Amino acid sequence: MNLRPLPWLAIAANLAVMALAYPQLTPAQESNSWMKDWAVQPGFALDVAVEGLNLPTSIAFIPEPGPDPKDPAFYVAELQGAVKVVTNDGSTLTFADGFFNLVISEGEFGSFAETGLAGICLAPEQGYVFVTYAYRHEDGSIRNSVGRFDTTPQTFDVRPESFQEFRWIFLRDESGESHQIGSCQVYENHLFVGVGDGLQPEKSIDLESSLGKVLRMTFEGLPPLDNPHFSDGVRTNPSNYIWARGFRNPFGLREAGGRLFVADNGTSVDRFLELEIDGNYLWMGEIGSFMAVSDLLIPEGRGVSQFDFYHSGLGFFPDEFNNRFFLVQSGSPQDERKSAVILTFEYGFSERRLLSTPNTVIEYRGEDIQVIVSATFGPDGLYIVPLFPSNDGVSRILRMTYDPSNAHPYPIYPADQPIQIMRESGCLECHSYGEPNLNAT
Repeated sequence: MNLRPLPWLAIAANLAVMALAYPQLTPAQESNSWMKDWAVQPGFALDVAVEGLNLPTSIAFIPEPGPDPKDPAFYVAELQGAVKVVTNDGSTLTFADGFFNLVISEGEFGSFAETGLAGICLAPEQGYVFVTYAYRHEDGSIRNSVGRFDTTPQTFDVRPESFQEFRWIFLRDESGESHQIGSCQVYENHLFVGVGDGLQPEKSIDLESSLGKVLRMTFEGLPPLDNPHFSDGVRTNPSNYIWARGFRNPFGLREAGGRLFVADNGTSVDRFLELEIDGNYLWMGEIGSFMAVSDLLIPEGRGVSQFDFYHSGLGFFPDEFNNRFFLVQSGSPQDERKSAVILTFEYGFSERRLLSTPNTVIEYRGEDIQVIVSATFGPDGLYIVPLFPSNDGVSRILRMTYDPSNAHPYPIYPADQPIQIMRESGCLECHSYGEPNLNAT
């Protein structure tokens, strides 16, 4: 007579394997209890680059920092309106604060809405620090804006010399929670910004609206003459700034290999694509229109965000990671099976397409709510920006390096490993791999 194994025996066997695969922390690692919240590909290490921030959203590195310990190394944007600067010696200072008003009434936005300071990027030759944000307009509405801080060219400063805003570009349109202005990118002596649809998808392809677009402007916030829809030069006319349209929430925008790429946050599907001048990417409120144009479609709707590109000149990852994008999927706080991850995939510039399927390089697996909002290559590794504090109440920017001798104690294993099967099958809704072994309460 053939007997089927009892389900709980299979679960117990899986848990036993997982206990071996996930080692106990050493005493030194125990003090870094945040480590167990993250799993990375084997051979990679994680450490803390900076901590003590408040809802960080993006970072921008100075290409050639000054030599002094107190010279700025990189800037950090925080959602509620502060810009921090981290110096060469690791100190964190306030670069700017209070430069826009955003008072949110209780219950005005959803629990996980992101509204405020989103993007930051640099123009090194001019010493400009650009920021993108949503603010409370005088009429009570939420609107988008771009700001520019002036500092010392090349080396920058720990405090700005002056500040100006380019609000006029966006005055025709109200913004929307989590569908506001996003990333910015300096490229070929112009500023590019991605703007969400403001929860008004019908405006994404509308040439009279700034919503659902990638915009291109001068460093003075004016429309360049060679923009594809430049007509009258009026600085309040959105069509003069439009470089591409038809986006839902283009929170990721980056130059790589002399081209521009966009990560567009969908509903049940996200997309990644190479940006074309005067491109129409067709978002009009239906998932079919969203899926019509892309280089990569990503199911599950975890929410793509910022990304960066690894090339051989950086020199700190193995050669197999050359010519690969590292793309953030922020994660869904409402669904623990849609945890925050960073995907990596190879892109062929001559082929103008992906050359590999995406693989996960880091995954959040903690019990508390967490999303990843940014991943940026610095001088010594990939800097990863989680939005919320860890379970110890400390907010950290993490740095991922390749260091097999000091590898992170929690590696990602292939999908045939029990933990991956249980996670993807939803088993961890009632079982866990921590203590207790079976969480039936």
